[in-house]
Amino acid sequence: MRAEAGVRNHVFAALSGYILLQKMLLADHITNIYALHRDLFNGVIRQFIGQTTSTIKGLVPEFKPSYNA
Repeated sequence: MRAEAGVRNHVFAALSGYILLQKMLLADHITNIYALHRDLFNGVIRQFIGQTTSTIKGLVPEFKPSYNA
């Protein structure tokens, strides 16, 4: 079980993030929280795939011919 200080820090961080997102919505910096989340992670995922597919063989699909058993 977490220590009390850890739980308090977690709750504080969650509330701080929520308040910041709500302030951004009210100031019309963003129109949709989920769109912000999607756009952030799409860029990160695109960059990861672009950098690692050529270096990690396990990420590149290998298609093998099918056979009838």
